[in-house]
Amino acid sequence: MQKVFLIRHGETDYNRDHRLQGALPIPLNANGCLQAEALGLYLKDSGIEAIFSSPMIRARQTADIIGQALDINVYEEPRIREIAFGKFEGLTHTEIEANFPDDYRMWQSGDMSYTVPAGESRRSVQQRMADAWNDLKVISDYEKIALISHGSALRILMRYLYHRVPTQTIENTSITTLSRFDYVWEIESFAETLHLND
Repeated sequence: MQKVFLIRHGETDYNRDHRLQGALPIPLNANGCLQAEALGLYLKDSGIEAIFSSPMIRARQTADIIGQALDINVYEEPRIREIAFGKFEGLTHTEIEANFPDDYRMWQSGDMSYTVPAGESRRSVQQRMADAWNDLKVISDYEKIALISHGSALRILMRYLYHRVPTQTIENTSITTLSRFDYVWEIESFAETLHLND
């Protein structure tokens, strides 16, 4: 495998309202569908041969729209699903801080081992994302693939792969492109959204 496109799913109503989704089954909204369609057109000449998607509905919808545009197969990969935010899910950051100040402070500390009640730690997400990455990067059937995942999960994966990661936001349907040079994976571009310019 020579190139991987890391893609965040399209917009949902929860994204628009700045609510944490985590493991909730939130579908794309109308704008998210348009974003995915624009991305599919943008990637027409990318050479992507297969798409691996989180099974969560917002990611799978995005993957299916892109897959249809590119006329390629979509495979589900459960390990690249979003982090489960437990009792934070469905709430905004302001609501979380007001209702669960101690838990929010612990989460905001960035402690990799801290688990939101009924949720998942960053460390456990990093382990499953790393396992998925290590399995997928050695597949011999494809030279270029796309992974359709989620904002927090992708950020956690990037922190596993690189000591320094750009700080810009991973927007809905943004593309981070990783290219292999010998045995080293380099960041070719980070969180690009050129397909949304129009």
